[in-house]
Amino acid sequence: MDNVKASHVDKKVNDDFYNWCKSKYGSKETGHVTVTRGKKHDYLAMIFDYTEAGKLKIDMRESVKGTIEEFPEKLRGKANTPWTERLMKVDKTSKKLDAKRASIFHTFVMKAMFLFKR
Repeated sequence: MDNVKASHVDKKVNDDFYNWCKSKYGSKETGHVTVTRGKKHDYLAMIFDYTEAGKLKIDMRESVKGTIEEFPEKLRGKANTPWTERLMKVDKTSKKLDAKRASIFHTFVMKAMFLFKR
């Protein structure tokens, strides 16, 4: 079990769930269980903000900024859409990416997919 978010209006329910998780998964051999309480939570690259009654604000700007800063090549230009006339055409003269560049490509595609899904 990893990265579980649980909440309840009754603090005791949260405490009981935390204690159960800790007893089940909290030993030194199996890992640790932590709890965060309050109105703001950093969870899976998202900041959950409950400071306004009846509303949840989700902020991923720092995650996006970090992903852009981590990208190993300089990003140039702007586009209104990812579509171009070349989008569905296969360039048969292109060479395969070497293992390192393929790994970078897949890492950043997955980061983008995570962001777009949220």
